[in-house]
Amino acid sequence: MKRTLSIGLFQLVIIVTYSIKSYCQISNGSKPKYFNGMEKNIVTHCLYKKEILFEELDIEKIKKIDSLDEIDKIPFEIGVPCKTTISMENAGEWFTLENGAKIWKLEIIVKGAKSINLLYDKFWLADGATLHIYNEQKKHFIGGFTSRNNKGTKEKPGKFATSLVHGDKITLEYYQPENTKENSIISISKVIKGVKYKNQIELSTQANTNASCSYNINCPEGANWQDEKTGVALIFVAGLPRCSGSLIKNVKNDNTLYFLTAKHCLGGLDPETNPDASDWVFYWNYESSNCDNTDNFTSPSTTGATLIAKDPGNSDFALLKLTESPYELSPPIRAYFNGWDRQALIGNQTTVGIHHPNGEFKKIAISDTLGGIGSATIEVFFQQSHLYGGSSGSPLFNSNSRIIGQAWVAGPTTNCSSKQYTRYGIFSASWNTFSSKFKSLKSWLDPDNSNVNFLDGGYCNGRTIINTNYSYNENIINNCELTFQNVQIMNGAKVSAKAPLGTTLNGNFEVQLGSEFEIK
Repeated sequence: MKRTLSIGLFQLVIIVTYSIKSYCQISNGSKPKYFNGMEKNIVTHCLYKKEILFEELDIEKIKKIDSLDEIDKIPFEIGVPCKTTISMENAGEWFTLENGAKIWKLEIIVKGAKSINLLYDKFWLADGATLHIYNEQKKHFIGGFTSRNNKGTKEKPGKFATSLVHGDKITLEYYQPENTKENSIISISKVIKGVKYKNQIELSTQANTNASCSYNINCPEGANWQDEKTGVALIFVAGLPRCSGSLIKNVKNDNTLYFLTAKHCLGGLDPETNPDASDWVFYWNYESSNCDNTDNFTSPSTTGATLIAKDPGNSDFALLKLTESPYELSPPIRAYFNGWDRQALIGNQTTVGIHHPNGEFKKIAISDTLGGIGSATIEVFFQQSHLYGGSSGSPLFNSNSRIIGQAWVAGPTTNCSSKQYTRYGIFSASWNTFSSKFKSLKSWLDPDNSNVNFLDGGYCNGRTIINTNYSYNENIINNCELTFQNVQIMNGAKVSAKAPLGTTLNGNFEVQLGSEFEIK
C-alpha cells in the first residue's frame, strides 16, 4: 500500500491496521465475491480456459523418494512442484458485472492432491483489486490479497507465493472494482501438488516419524523457552519446506525484521547480485499444543524477504530482512526478537536448539555439553532429541537464552537413545570476520559500533515519536508503533513508515508537492 499525502495545518490521525483470517497470510480478510452471490450480476463473460488439469500424483513413487531422503536427512516431500505458464492473459474466465466491476476466475485441479499452493514469477495487484483462493467446498480460503502484498511495481512485478489450500481443486478469484482502471498482473510459475500422508504444515501429525526422537516445543522440556520459540519460523522455498530460522534483535532495538538462517539454505541467492527472496514463505507458531502430535490446523504465514548478508567463509550464516511482519497478521503473532551472544564459547554449558525437522511441528533439542569448538563451527551432541533435514538454520541458544549459532549439519542416528552429532556455525565467527556488510552480521545488528558483546531478546513493544522535518533524503523508519508529530516532508524527500501495530499522524503534518510519505 502506498499513499502520498499533502496535508494542511490541521490535526489528522491515521491508524493503519490490517486484518486477515488467523489461518492465512497477510491480507484484508474479506470473502470472495462469489461467496456473496455476485454471479447474479454478470452481464458479459469471456472464456479462455476455465480450468487447468494436472496429472494425478504418484504417491508410491513419492514414498520411495522419502525413504531415501530420511536416510540423507533431507526434508520429506510435502508436495511435487510442476512448472507452468498460467496467467490472466491465457487462462481462466472473465466476467463483467452490472456496475462495471470485473471478476477473473480460474480452477486448478490436481487429482489425488491433498493441498495445492502456488508460486508466481510476476505478481502485482492494482489499488482496490483483491485476489482470493478457495477450495471446491469453499470451506478453506485465503485472501483477500491486495496491493499491500506487492513486492515490486507494475513495470517490474515481484515474485510472490500463496500458502496451502486444502483439497485437489482450487479456484482463484480476482475482483477488480469499477473505479480501478489499471490491469493487475498475475502469472503463476509453479503449482505445488500437496501430499498428505506425512505430517506437514497444514495437516495432522498422526504420522510423525520423528516423534520418538524429538520433543515438541510444548512438552515439559520446552517450558522455559516459550518466549524464544515464537521467534523461530519454518521456511518454505519454491513451495516446499527447506529450513528453519529465527528473528534476531539489533542493538538499535528498532524492531527491524532481521532473520537468521543458514547459507546452505539459500540456493542461488546472493546479497549483492541476487538478493530477492520475495517468494519465500515463513510459517509462524507451527507447533503442537502438547506432546501428542494430534493438532490439526494451518499455520499463519508471512511472505517475502531480502538477503542482506551471507557467510563467505566457514560459519554458514545467512541474514535476511523480512518483508512482512508476523505482528501484521490478525490476530498478530507476537514473535520474539531473539537475543545473541558473540563472546567466546564455554564447553561445559547447556545449549538448546529450536527447530522444524522435516518441516514438522516445532521441536526442542537439549544438550548439556559442547564438543569441539573450532574457529567457525561448534559440535553439539543431542540425546533423545535429534535434528533432521529442515532443522538447518535453526538457532542454538546458550543457558542465557541468547543465540550462539545456527544449525549446519545434522549427523546420522542409529536409534533415539544414541547421541547425535550436530554442527553449528558460531555466531561470533559470523560477526565481523569479514568487513563487508554483505559478509558480516555486525554491519546490520550493530551498525553504530556500540561494541556490545551480547544482547537480550524482546518482543516488539516500542513506540517512536517523531518530530523531525525531512528534506531531500530517503528515510525508512521502523518500530512497533510510530507517531509523526508536527512533521514536514519537503524538497523531494521520501519517507517510509513501517509499524505493524499502527502509525499515527498528529498535529501539523505536511507533505509538500514532489515529496512522498508511504505507510507500509
